[in-house]
Amino acid sequence: MIAIAAASFAGGLLPFMRPELLPILDLATAGRCGLGFQARTSVPFEAPPSGKVFVTIVSDRLAPRARGPAGFHGVSLTNLFRGAPYIAIVSCGEDGGLYQEAAAIARGGSCAVLIETRPECREGWSAFVEFVAPDRLRNPTHSGTGGTA
Repeated sequence: MIAIAAASFAGGLLPFMRPELLPILDLATAGRCGLGFQARTSVPFEAPPSGKVFVTIVSDRLAPRARGPAGFHGVSLTNLFRGAPYIAIVSCGEDGGLYQEAAAIARGGSCAVLIETRPECREGWSAFVEFVAPDRLRNPTHSGTGGTA
């Protein structure tokens, strides 16, 4: 996982950052939470340290195509998801409301995970999260609806 130091934001948004990340970046720069980005990898990675407030962005939307949970190390994802009481799936084109919710969760002292993916992988992510960390997914999809709960 790539953890971003608060000092990285002093000069403004880095090229890969988007405006919807600002509520989380504000908390990170104030030292109120950690911020990490997890790219697709089949190599094991570590979840944020226990007891530390962290927002993790799981990136499955970049590169030629999204692969869903199959593009990541399964045990590592499971550990990450079980350590966060708030998990949300952000499909391309959605508004920044889920980022604001994740910032509010962090402001309250809990960890959050945002899974950025493409619409075609949303249901696979939803099923995986519900299986490994039941009742933590903020916006599950249901077969055939494409909507949020």
